[in-house]
Amino acid sequence: MSDLTVTLCGLKLKNPLILASGPLSWNAEAIRAAFAAGAAAVVTKTIRSQATVNPVPHIAAAGRGTLLNTEGWSDLSAGQWIERELPALAHRDGVLVVSLGHTPAEVAQLAKPLAETEADMLEVVSYRAEDAAQMVAAAKRAVTIPVLVKVSANWPDLLEVVGSCLQAGADGITAIDSIGPALRVDVETGWPVLGSFAWLSGAAIFPIAMRAVAEIGLRHHVPVVGTGGVGGAEDVVETVMTGATAVGVHTAP
Repeated sequence: MSDLTVTLCGLKLKNPLILASGPLSWNAEAIRAAFAAGAAAVVTKTIRSQATVNPVPHIAAAGRGTLLNTEGWSDLSAGQWIERELPALAHRDGVLVVSLGHTPAEVAQLAKPLAETEADMLEVVSYRAEDAAQMVAAAKRAVTIPVLVKVSANWPDLLEVVGSCLQAGADGITAIDSIGPALRVDVETGWPVLGSFAWLSGAAIFPIAMRAVAEIGLRHHVPVVGTGGVGGAEDVVETVMTGATAVGVHTAP
């Protein structure tokens, strides 16, 4: 049997596949199901100081293998993650990555207590390019486990942001986040299918993700989790060939 193991930021993964942050990693039970399905690592939904209330509906099809979403961060509180969900994953068959955001102040507040639940790695994420390096710095001051930063192809200065995050101590990069804002309109009603602009994920963004992974790899020698639009085995191979160390999947897990 082929050896599929990879090493990401010093941690051994049994294969390159990571369940990226999203609805399928919303609580401990869902994360356990992902490990049982073969994910080598799972990234939690993004944890913030306050839980969000997601609209209903907040996910819609936008083409083959592609989704729109208006979903926010975790609809469970940070307290519930720290006290219940993450401790329930103490005995697990895989690497647990805790996603947190979206501001430097929140990272400073949450990084240490989240890491103390025996998380293996943190992934900081923000919608604002100017906050990314500060969030990395806040996390690195608070924890000793590796810190990833999730970056967006929406940012025109993507490579400069990556460089700043590496200078701040980031151990690796997750590229990319969903793309947007985007829009689809219901031709029967004339209204947006999700009631507003939304974020795009899935097959439509795969070539953009590959461009970002390649650019980061060409400019910086750093572990990259290639994420965005991976839909099958050939996409996994292509993502690794483009320069990724590991491969994040979610829309088509």
